[in-house]
Formats: sequence, structure tokens, C-alpha cells
Amino acid sequence: MPNIQKCLKFSYFLFLLFTSASSLDCNLLYSYLRNVNWKAMILLSKMNKEFPRQCLSIRMDFEFSQELLPPEQSLKDIKIVIYEMSQHIFNIFSQNYPPHTWEVENIQKIQIGLHQQTEYLKKCLEEDEKEKEELEKEVEDEISYSGLAILQVNNLELQRYFKTIGSYLKEKKYSHCAWEVIRLEMRRCFYILQKLISQLK
Repeated sequence: MPNIQKCLKFSYFLFLLFTSASSLDCNLLYSYLRNVNWKAMILLSKMNKEFPRQCLSIRMDFEFSQELLPPEQSLKDIKIVIYEMSQHIFNIFSQNYPPHTWEVENIQKIQIGLHQQTEYLKKCLEEDEKEKEELEKEVEDEISYSGLAILQVNNLELQRYFKTIGSYLKEKKYSHCAWEVIRLEMRRCFYILQKLISQLK
């Protein structure tokens, strides 16, 4: 009975998180994103305080550099990059992570936070575009905004980076050591996200 209550409680918690994005004010975007990413970094640190020595032989440098990010970013560009990275990280954590070595609930919390983050960003980007359209109604030949068109950024380098991570996990058969390597890399990604988010302040 206690296990059933625990599952119901967590399911209700998931429901609240998944349904709250629509009520968020875009003026609070910076604070919300900063909080979500900080919590994700803490959760990743809690999974394993030290990198296992037996996994050192398969460590890999995935070479994430600032060159993967668009130069001279506008606020809109920054929001889109945060959106894209959040989606990619969510997809990584949706793969075969080791449930017996990590707390499943922590992974789920990270996934929920990332999902909420992308929904919130999508909403705010849509609002930004609508405001822009209202200011530029006289420009009739301008490409009209439709759905998620604004979010379809052709950042091939960023896509290749996350594809390399996915291929690495598959090659290593989603082993515990492979996931420990990726856990460190995802902490790095969240740190980069925090730097991007700080530019929205």
C-alpha cells in the first residue's frame, strides 16, 4: 500500500509539472530557467559524487566549444539555442540509462524540468514573434510565422555534437561506465546553458 501511495503521489507531481508551463509569465523566464538548470546540475552530482576509476579507460572528449553556438547572439537566438540544447539533452536522458545504478526519480525530475523548459521557451518565443509581427504589419512580403518555424534552427554543429554522444552510448551498449562519462558531459552542457541563461537577465 505505501508503494502505491508513493507512485500516486509522484504521478500527481509529474502532472503538476507537465501542466504548469502554460500559466508561466515570460517576464519570469530568466529566473525559471536558471532554477531548473541549477537543480538539474545538483541532481546529476548526487547520482555519483566521484567518477568511477574503473570507467577512466573509456572517457572521451566530445569537444563542445563556444564555436558550436551562434556568434553575436540576439536574445531570440539565445532562447532558441537554449531550446535546442534542452531538447537534445532530454533525448539523451530518454535512452537506456542504468536504472539499477542511478535513482530513476532523479532522471525523471531532470526530464520533467527539461520538458517544462522547452514548453516555456516555445511559448515565450511565440509571444516574441507575435509582438514583432504586430510592429511589422506594413511589411506584407515578409515570411509569416507558423507554429514552430522559429525554432527550426539549422545548427548542424550542435546536432553533430549530440549525435556523437548518442552514438557513443550505443557503441558502449549503454553501459554504466558509458553513462558515467555522459553524466559528466551533461553537467558540462547544463553549465553552458547557465551561461546562456545569464545573458537573458
